[in-house]
Amino acid sequence: MRRRKKEIIPLSDPEELKNSGHNQAEIIAGDRAEEQAAAIEKHMQNLAEEDSLLLRLFYFAKKSLKEIAEQLSITANNARQKLHRARERLRRLIMNDPEFKHLFA
Repeated sequence: MRRRKKEIIPLSDPEELKNSGHNQAEIIAGDRAEEQAAAIEKHMQNLAEEDSLLLRLFYFAKKSLKEIAEQLSITANNARQKLHRARERLRRLIMNDPEFKHLFA
């Protein structure tokens, strides 16, 4: 089961932030989430096409492993294993990039 995404509050209007009912920690977490998303998107482009496709189908298109397996004509277990390996490759790319490494430590 996936967790719900937290609402990201833009930092463009300080008055809106003050009235939003969000505390400083939530605002900082929103900033960090945006930076993490930028790092992920940057490095997704450097992955093999199949890895990128698996990650996009699972996380962005919200497809189940069974649906991904059917679409790619592989078994659900194979899809799960390939998704795991794609996550690992993405993690390694990000952790080897000094610009983004601190965001995931």
